[in-house]
Amino acid sequence: MYPLSHIYVSYCTLNEMDAPTALGSVLPDILVGTGILWRKAHRSTEAPFREHLTSPALRLGAVLHGIDLPGLDYFSDIAYQNGRGYAYQKAALIEQDVVALGVHPDHALWRGHNFIEMAIEIRLSQQYPQLWEHLFEAQNGTNLLSQVEKLACALEASHPDRAPLVLQRFLTIQGNEDALAQDYAAKLNNFYSLSLTPADCQAIIGKSLHIIESDYHVFLTHCITAIQQSLAKGLV
Repeated sequence: MYPLSHIYVSYCTLNEMDAPTALGSVLPDILVGTGILWRKAHRSTEAPFREHLTSPALRLGAVLHGIDLPGLDYFSDIAYQNGRGYAYQKAALIEQDVVALGVHPDHALWRGHNFIEMAIEIRLSQQYPQLWEHLFEAQNGTNLLSQVEKLACALEASHPDRAPLVLQRFLTIQGNEDALAQDYAAKLNNFYSLSLTPADCQAIIGKSLHIIESDYHVFLTHCITAIQQSLAKGLV
């Protein structure tokens, strides 16, 4: 999921939010941006996270994001209601649209699930823009970012020094539909040697917004409840 979606779920799960928790809530994706494999970055209950994240709130935010607890990305990417993750289930409805962009058919669900997640991010950013303030505050917390970079080094990131740049990218986009379309068009162009315009991606984002409208809050409520139950069982 995208940054504010994670911060929103953490906020609803804990009924509070601060800068360390907000940064932790996006931490696994920052790690991916430093060159760490997705699953390795999302195993956020493992020893390196406990050792290098000295802030309990930073650590907890990462756990709520990851796939171990399970956190939000487990339900979005791995499994939800006896099927694949929510975003992958919905991506089947735009699979051919993604292929039409020039994406390899084997990658269509993977890339499609990002469009579904963008749609949720857009809606939550429209409804809860104030939650971004906590991530801006975290950006100015030198000690917090130093913990992130130490963890990235421990996980053998290829570019651990990129953590602040990844965070800045999140804060530049801020769940804005135009910015997301521009960012993703550039990503697809670079990966597949395409010549897409932001409008090409925006058309699929628009379709994704329609697809999620009826049940994305049901999905998020399911995740929040499940995560709260895991925390109540002392699984962290």
